[in-house]
Amino acid sequence: AGSMAEAMDRAEASVEWKDLRLTDFRINQEIHRSTSGAVFKAVHRRSNRAVVLKEKKSPEMGPGKSIDSEAVMLSNIRHPNVIRCYGWFHDPGRRSLFMVLEDASGGDLQTLAKRRAITRQYFSEREVL
Repeated sequence: AGSMAEAMDRAEASVEWKDLRLTDFRINQEIHRSTSGAVFKAVHRRSNRAVVLKEKKSPEMGPGKSIDSEAVMLSNIRHPNVIRCYGWFHDPGRRSLFMVLEDASGGDLQTLAKRRAITRQYFSEREVL
């Protein structure tokens, strides 16, 4: 029996997160928009997995550019308290980088911490580490 993280890694390995393009996703809702991009709730069509697409617009976009650094860093982190980056792709027509992120519909850490403080259900050392 493996850990929950190992089980998630096995499940993710069964989904092909390479050679992605925008048409691989069904966008359900725009969550946020700014001058530098947007964030969308979406579904990966082949796996039917709920994901979040983070679009980052850039005038000088392309493989190897600095805009890739966040995606590269996030895709190499495996921690239960850090949003997982499954992959990323460039959309030249939109001049954007899209990161395919774990859907964390359960809420953000700040909201959870406030809720726990009100009910005095503080985080255990195990949850924090």
